[in-house]
Amino acid sequence: MWQRYFPRGLVYGLGIFAKPGVTGPRIRAVVGDQNGPAFLRELAEQEEPFDIVDDGSHVNEHVRASYETLFPYVRPGGFYVIEDLHTAYWPESGGEMPPGSSATTTGPLKDLIDDLHRCELAEDDELPAGNHPSDISIYHNPAVLRKGIAHERCIPA
Repeated sequence: MWQRYFPRGLVYGLGIFAKPGVTGPRIRAVVGDQNGPAFLRELAEQEEPFDIVDDGSHVNEHVRASYETLFPYVRPGGFYVIEDLHTAYWPESGGEMPPGSSATTTGPLKDLIDDLHRCELAEDDELPAGNHPSDISIYHNPAVLRKGIAHERCIPA
């Protein structure tokens, strides 16, 4: 699907098991653990910068580890997609009720929303550096984060 959607893109698929059926001229199937920051960092340093990262795990711990490790390697203006937010409510995937703790996927998203609006209250030297999303779109199950400087909208026109 991604190969058809991005006709000039090089698409990497990461999974814990080999998928020999996933092939194509611009498809790279990589075997590795999404919950392994050292592995993800090594992969990202070889292939960065990414235009789009689409997180595929349903396990909250994996989603957090992947975001924290890979978002810095997304190109400015690029996107990071977190799928399956509903698993933040499922204990079997590391979620909880009520949701929102830092252990779930939705907890850190709530923190990112606060960071996005911090310029309204903070002095310039307290603003987050440029490795934060500048736009966050949350839908039923996925969230799409665009990489930019978190306070770029706070600069007067």
